Amino acid sequence: MEYVADYGPKFLVGTELGSIMLATKKPKKNVEINYNNSYGIGGDNLSKHLGPIYTIRRNYFHPRYFLSIGDWSVNLWEDELKNPIMSTRYHSSLLTDGCWSPSRPSLFFVTRKDGWLDIWDFYYR
Repeated sequence: MEYVADYGPKFLVGTELGSIMLATKKPKKNVEINYNNSYGIGGDNLSKHLGPIYTIRRNYFHPRYFLSIGDWSVNLWEDELKNPIMSTRYHSSLLTDGCWSPSRPSLFFVTRKDGWLDIWDFYYR
């Protein structure tokens, strides 16, 4: 689950089936889950993870972009799009966690189950 207080009452929730739900919580109202604003629910399996999502993180500099880490790949999403704008190749080992760099907007780190730390910078190539 990911929540950024400065970005409004939006919660991102990763499921065990590899999709991401967007939930909103306004003061003194019930939680609303809008399935039309969910990510990776489409008919194609290329737009979602094949297993559970372990991590969802919003970018510190541009909160409308977020990454999801699950199974063997990382997907980079934008709030308005239902499909990922970037996906990494499938790794030979399961991915366990990841985060954005606090000092560079395009850099993120990913840890793998085999003990490796991958550093991705999509501005650099």
